[in-house]
Amino acid sequence: MTDKLEMIVPIAAPPAPVFRAFTDASELEQWFAERAAVSCEKKTYDFWERY
Repeated sequence: MTDKLEMIVPIAAPPAPVFRAFTDASELEQWFAERAAVSCEKKTYDFWERY
């Protein structure tokens, strides 16, 4: 896949909780996706839904 999407989105929240929300799989599963797998060490970021 060669498509790339870049966005700048202002967020009215402190940086630490926002970073955690995007880098912790359990946090992502609470607000964004049914399943998530994130690894900063391996530089992987996957999320998916049943449908």
